[in-house]
Amino acid sequence: GIPKLQDHPDVEGILCIACNQCSIICPDDCITVLGEPRTTGKGKQAKVFILDYERCCLCGLCEEVCPTKPVPAIFMSHEYELARYKRVDLMNDMRELYEPQPTKEYLK
Repeated sequence: GIPKLQDHPDVEGILCIACNQCSIICPDDCITVLGEPRTTGKGKQAKVFILDYERCCLCGLCEEVCPTKPVPAIFMSHEYELARYKRVDLMNDMRELYEPQPTKEYLK
C-alpha cells in the first residue's frame, strides 16, 4: 500500500518528530519534512510533511527507519489506488496523509 501518517492516543499532537530519517533514506527523494518546536514539551514536530506519490516506489524503507515510539509515525497502508487525472493530485500534504483515500467505484 501507499505510505500514510498515523497518530497515537498516548502522544499529544503530531506523532512525527521531524527527524528527516524517512526523507534521507528514500531512494526516490519523494518525502519533504520541515519541523518546528513542539508547543508542549521539548523536541520537534512536523510542520510540513509532503509525500509525492508520483515518484514513490512503495519500497517501505520510510516505515522501517521511523524512530518514533510506541508506533512508527509513517506506515504502509492497505490503500493502493493511485490513479489520478492530474499530476498535482499525487502530491499529498500532511492533512491528506492522515485521511483515508476515498473509495472509487468503477462502472462495468
